[in-house]
Amino acid sequence: MSSSNGSCLFCKISDGKDDKTVLLRDDDGIVVFRDIHPATTHHYLVVPKRHVRNVNELVPDDAELMERLVAAGKQVLGEQGVKDYDDVRYGNDPPCKSM
Repeated sequence: MSSSNGSCLFCKISDGKDDKTVLLRDDDGIVVFRDIHPATTHHYLVVPKRHVRNVNELVPDDAELMERLVAAGKQVLGEQGVKDYDDVRYGNDPPCKSM
């Protein structure tokens, strides 16, 4: 399902080609893994396997993808013991800095 970009670190991770990254979830076209420089105990990246250069590439048809990304993040948070979602923060940083 991956349509990767060879120079994108996140595509390499989602394709399982980064030995340093442990995937906490890999299904439904989405991967979840810990941030390499976490800002908090539970800092995860939820990334589509489809290469997305930046959030400006997303279109209204991607709403379902965004919902699945949020759901995957919540699932991993729950699996990691997070019970209170009131303090959860979501961000939409560009998945790939390779332009």
